[in-house]
Amino acid sequence: MTDPHQEIRDIAALTILQKRVTDALAAKKAALADVVVRGTLRALVDPTDPLSPEFGRFEIPTPTKPKPSIVDEDRVVPWALAEFGEVGIVELRLSQQGRKSVVAAAERGVEVPGVEWSEPRAGAPRWVPAKGVDTAFLTDGADLVSLVAAP
Repeated sequence: MTDPHQEIRDIAALTILQKRVTDALAAKKAALADVVVRGTLRALVDPTDPLSPEFGRFEIPTPTKPKPSIVDEDRVVPWALAEFGEVGIVELRLSQQGRKSVVAAAERGVEVPGVEWSEPRAGAPRWVPAKGVDTAFLTDGADLVSLVAAP
């Protein structure tokens, strides 16, 4: 028979372990992202052998590109009316087509009041495990414990 108190203790312990694993993983990704600006690093069973099986890869994708977004529709509507006319662009506010037209104009380099450009964001580092590969060979249990030990 299941002991609910033990189940609760187990859930609490696993929650703490999950947070430690999440924090340790974020720290390892950040450390590797300092070394790898962009691109992919393959993780091989034997890093000295390029023909060794791959058990995953670490990727840092291309940073996002800035893009325009409407931040002040009250300033955009008069501009859109003057630029495109009323048909299909403006109702009581910008229609979906109107929003697309305004953003497209900004993307072409037109100065549109009420439109701002987002800041580019760096690509988020990610680990992609290879499918069907058992990673038990990577480390023994003692090493795993030290990776998530409390600071």
